[in-house]
Amino acid sequence: MLNSLAHQLLKQLPGNTNSLCIAFSGGLDSRFLLHLAHTACQLAKQQSQTYPALSLRAVHVHHGFSANANAWASFCQDCCNQLGIQLAIHKVEPNKLAGASLEDRARRARYGVFEAELQANEVLLQGHHQNDQAETLLLNLMRGSGSLGLSGIPASRPLAK
Repeated sequence: MLNSLAHQLLKQLPGNTNSLCIAFSGGLDSRFLLHLAHTACQLAKQQSQTYPALSLRAVHVHHGFSANANAWASFCQDCCNQLGIQLAIHKVEPNKLAGASLEDRARRARYGVFEAELQANEVLLQGHHQNDQAETLLLNLMRGSGSLGLSGIPASRPLAK
């Protein structure tokens, strides 16, 4: 099943993609995505005519909100080490950003890291589950964001390079 999903992932990538970057929190959704992308890269190497040099790396954003934040970063490093995947860990300070809510400041801090990290022809992959989608939809409705907010988390969108 993982191979089938990995083939689907490869089919959805833009043709000029040479690298995948996983937003790796260490949660179940991003761990699954890390393994899926790892499998996709292995398949891409076997089918070298489509993605001859597809590489994979991960980025962990350390918000420092939890007493377990350092343990989560270590866990993420261990997961990546087991698969031979490079991991960049970035500590951010969302409390230093202006904004109405902690969630908003944390999101802006994360996306600041992602925008700084992404290279040309690299695709950022983020794992989201149904609760994330529902939460985004409800927050957008409460903010009065209109019809665009009703779509929830987009399947894809441009970011950085």
